[in-house]
Amino acid sequence: MRDKINSMPIYMDRHIVPGIEAQDAAEAHRQDLKVQDKFGCRCMTYWVDEERGSAFCLIDAPDEASIKKMHDVSHGLIPNEIIQVNSNVVEAFLGRIHDPKGYYGIDSNLKIFNDPAFRIILVSETKDIRLLQHELGKDKASKLITI
Repeated sequence: MRDKINSMPIYMDRHIVPGIEAQDAAEAHRQDLKVQDKFGCRCMTYWVDEERGSAFCLIDAPDEASIKKMHDVSHGLIPNEIIQVNSNVVEAFLGRIHDPKGYYGIDSNLKIFNDPAFRIILVSETKDIRLLQHELGKDKASKLITI
């Protein structure tokens, strides 16, 4: 699946890094940005989940091999998983496809943000729409359900 705006596919990778902190992920992202052009990649953003020891990168790249090579050269953290994604879907679920305005630490060139990329999707099943309308009224029921 290809992103409509870009000619290259968009990938999300996952690095399992026990003990990772937001500052570590920010530094790794900064190192990726320094070498991305050598591998035909464009590092769009990242997420870090300190609690679960994971970091995720969103990268516009020619293929998975280019991502692995870029990460190996920049910081040596080879992804444990890489999947091709659609940037519209990523933005819909995770809220962004580019780096947000972040907190700058002591090093004013290092943008640090801690966003775990985990979201909850709620799926609800309801009873018959007529029963719901009877119990709640048509206006309230129509606000809850899109037919």
